[in-house]
Amino acid sequence: LRHYDDIGLLAPTRIAANGYRHYDEDALVRLQRILLLRDLGLALPQIAEVLEREVPEQQALRTSFVAILVPSALGIVFGIASGSFAIMFDGVFSLVDAFMSMVSILVAGLITRSASGALSRRTQERFSMGFWHFEPMVVAVNALVMLVVIAYGLVQAVSAIVSGGRPIEFGPAVAY
Repeated sequence: LRHYDDIGLLAPTRIAANGYRHYDEDALVRLQRILLLRDLGLALPQIAEVLEREVPEQQALRTSFVAILVPSALGIVFGIASGSFAIMFDGVFSLVDAFMSMVSILVAGLITRSASGALSRRTQERFSMGFWHFEPMVVAVNALVMLVVIAYGLVQAVSAIVSGGRPIEFGPAVAY
């Protein structure tokens, strides 16, 4: 650990008066990454480069969310433009999934902030048991929403089959 500190790879969170080095949770996660990369055969300078290029978690989540929203919106637009229920359903399903994922991320953030004491005193008093109980509720609502979307798609598919099907028209749907 002293060597990692000397080369700037992992600094202790604090050094006590007796010289003991203390590491917080973030430092321990960084140490785990360093050890994993060492096990994969990377040299310390390479590990430093990898860790410097690392994207913060919130930025990665935002990028991921945008990467889901763009194809969802395109699917809905192409579905409407081409008259293709399947393409529109794909876009709506992705959009609902993205929204539910964001709700899950927000609840996970609340749980983390609650556990670390980063919430206001009023919020902590109001939710004295924390926010952990919201997570199973969000998972249940997510599952229910997805089941409703799937059931809707199934009803539409059966309806189309019973009515004799729909003609296949590629038109603008080919671009999708």
